[in-house]
Amino acid sequence: GEVRPRLGTPAEFREMDAEFTAMAQSVIRDEAQLEDAVREKNILLKEIHHRVKNNLQLLSSITSMKRRRADSPEARAVLRSLQDRILNLAAIHRNLYLAKDMSAVDAARLIQDIAAQQGLVPGQAQLTLALDPVQLVPQQAVPLSLLVAEALGAGRDEAGAQGVRIALRAGEGGMVEVVIETGPAGTGADPADAAIGENLMAAFADQLGGSLSEDSPEPGRRRLSLRFRALEAVPEALDY
Repeated sequence: GEVRPRLGTPAEFREMDAEFTAMAQSVIRDEAQLEDAVREKNILLKEIHHRVKNNLQLLSSITSMKRRRADSPEARAVLRSLQDRILNLAAIHRNLYLAKDMSAVDAARLIQDIAAQQGLVPGQAQLTLALDPVQLVPQQAVPLSLLVAEALGAGRDEAGAQGVRIALRAGEGGMVEVVIETGPAGTGADPADAAIGENLMAAFADQLGGSLSEDSPEPGRRRLSLRFRALEAVPEALDY
């Protein structure tokens, strides 16, 4: 016989379509709210890094004035070392402020910035760079930068650093290797400050969960090698 259409089918389709539309709108609304929250978080973080950078630069200026008024060469040397560390911290926060993605920092660019802070410019005979593209979470970028700064500062003598080589290598399984070759450690520097630098580098390597080794590839040269595993995301316990 004749098959009559089911009168309820169009209504069911309309109901399903309405439910799907409402669900899609809800998902879009939730995504927009999440994007707004992330955008606001990034803006706040950038403002924090910007203010910290400005405060550190102010502190550096105060230290510089104290250094110029210091009576003894020893005091001036200590204040110079302190000012270098303050400026290195400021350089890190400047990079974090300029980063497009607050969850990832360009390690190669950061190393170049730290080297420039030490008066080392890429392309000149005094500095050789071989830097792979490596992205690090801020919690790893900060101790790495401070370790590099300490290593470069330790190998700088009164005439300036000579023949510095820095390599950044990305390996399998997220492994990262940093090799820094400079002149001998502590040349022209206060032994106590050199010891502080050694302890700081060991502490920064420990923060990275890595291993730090030292050897001498040739007389009068010092080579530091750091190996650690890059985190893919910020651990919840370390998140901002």
